[in-house]
Amino acid sequence: MPEGLKNVQLIRCSKNNPSDTFIIAEQKAWLEHWLTMQGWDYTIVHNADDFAREFYTGHYVQYALLSNRVTLSNDVQQALADAVAQGEGLLIGGAFNRRNNHLEKQLGIGIAGREQQADGVSIAAHLLSDLAPAFTFNPPHKLDIDRCEADTVATYFGVKKGNGGKTHSACPADVDKQAALLGFDYQQGAAVFAGFDVLDEATAAAADDSVYAQILGWALQRTQPEALDRHTALPVQMQVINSGLAVELRVTVGTLPEQSVVRASSWVDEGQNLWSVTQALETNATWALPLLYVLGDATLQILIETRLPNGEWTTYQQDDVVVGDLP
Repeated sequence: MPEGLKNVQLIRCSKNNPSDTFIIAEQKAWLEHWLTMQGWDYTIVHNADDFAREFYTGHYVQYALLSNRVTLSNDVQQALADAVAQGEGLLIGGAFNRRNNHLEKQLGIGIAGREQQADGVSIAAHLLSDLAPAFTFNPPHKLDIDRCEADTVATYFGVKKGNGGKTHSACPADVDKQAALLGFDYQQGAAVFAGFDVLDEATAAAADDSVYAQILGWALQRTQPEALDRHTALPVQMQVINSGLAVELRVTVGTLPEQSVVRASSWVDEGQNLWSVTQALETNATWALPLLYVLGDATLQILIETRLPNGEWTTYQQDDVVVGDLP
């Protein structure tokens, strides 16, 4: 994988959840071991602020929220939803409330915000992989989910009736309420939702091939963006150094019609193969622009503009930059 391109950013709460069997340090140790064994490039953070900081660098194409207590801001949730729509991947597992409910549409589900009263979870053979057997397991905490448009991968069995609570779901009234693990293709991206704490249970199983580890592996593969091929996506890192007065800058990058850019979520799609990002810079400040990913070789047409006092933009610098092995 090109340097600078990370598959996945994972968030785990900095404080232990009351429902967790294992403390955060043990979960992190297992997760780091497992991700390394599986060959993933990753960053683990433990709170919403750190997640937002990493998200806006544009260095990531997949995101996993494996926490019950962390609530992303509405702005970050919306940006994450936009990123999924534009081709990036999202996994949520271990959320037992509606803290990040602005992402339910991208997950293809509705969440009632209550526990599901059921005897366990079942997965049919060959759903996680061609060789995977059928699984039956019983995580201690199970979330009541309404399946709107997502595909059901695992279901609750022995579901008790009258488990109480009014649903907040926007799904139709007759939706499937027995789904436990779901996958969904949302516009150009993909999302997975697990109604149980997949990381805590994987840590408890203490094995690289437990059913929970296999679910985590399937979920990361299911949400890996197809367009960002490990061998062809070239990350482009740019920075602007302001040695003058404080100024607001806009950088616009364009390509030829036959050339392909897969952008990070912090860039704005202006249409007609143009991408832009804006930043206010103080005197003597350096701005590291979010990574931009180019599929194959390309000539980037870069325009740097400054904002005038009347609000209009004026050209400061314009250059062509060759990425890859073009002559």
